Amino acid sequence: MSKMKRRSERDINYMFEQLESIDVDAIKTNGVTMRIGDRILRLVADEESPPEMEAQVREEFRGKLAEKLQLIKENINAKVSEMSEFVNTLRREYETKERELQKKIDNIQAMPPDMNYRHAYKGLSICKGETRNEMYYMVHGLYWPKYVDNRAIDPIYTKKMISHIIILFRTEGNRIKEVTTRKPLGLDYFDHYHQAKPDCWGKWKYPTKFSGCDDIIKIAQEAQIVLENVNTGSVANRNPRGLPRKDTLTRHLLPEGEGTARMKNLRTDTRRIGATNSGIQVDEDSFWTA
Repeated sequence: MSKMKRRSERDINYMFEQLESIDVDAIKTNGVTMRIGDRILRLVADEESPPEMEAQVREEFRGKLAEKLQLIKENINAKVSEMSEFVNTLRREYETKERELQKKIDNIQAMPPDMNYRHAYKGLSICKGETRNEMYYMVHGLYWPKYVDNRAIDPIYTKKMISHIIILFRTEGNRIKEVTTRKPLGLDYFDHYHQAKPDCWGKWKYPTKFSGCDDIIKIAQEAQIVLENVNTGSVANRNPRGLPRKDTLTRHLLPEGEGTARMKNLRTDTRRIGATNSGIQVDEDSFWTA
């Protein structure tokens, strides 16, 4: 029982007790007065009234008073019920609005405090996920296969395979739940040689925790470097859409040791599309094993 309901019942009981405490037998009169013009006449009994007459009058008065008191109680109960229903209606409305507000609060996901224009300049965008604390970080990048089993592909040929992709991070709080490559339009999985829906990352293990947007961008750059090497021992799709078949790709490999200088020149030639050296180093052991 709520505090308000206990208080209202206590007040009602108090009012009823006051009404029921009226004693008809304690009511006395001092005679009857009458005004005629500017004269006041006082009527006084010339002898004692018979006891049975007084009892009869008091009984009649008691009955009339009981009727009035009962009517007062009914009116009080009706008004209290009306007020109680009004209070309950207000309470229900308040609880409904409170639930709606709490639901909105639960679904509010603030942008990371360190997100700024510098991160957007590097290709980062963010949106909230489907559940509380879930966020999607999307980093614009390039899919640029340059090697097959760590042997360089002919730069003229590999230049044709450069594709704009999104590195998508699904996070919960400060934890990274998944890293995948997506198409810029529609965000479907991007087709490539190691696309297993989600991507196969070989021996490279992306961190499971991050501390801010800079970490996300750095991990995305590492992912792009990992994707530069096609490991024929773990190919998931030998004929990805928009890319040459795996067998065709291997026919365009350079002789051992001829790829480094020519790749540097290729980076310079393709800066127009953002394909510059990121400066991120990834150990060879992080690539797929041959």
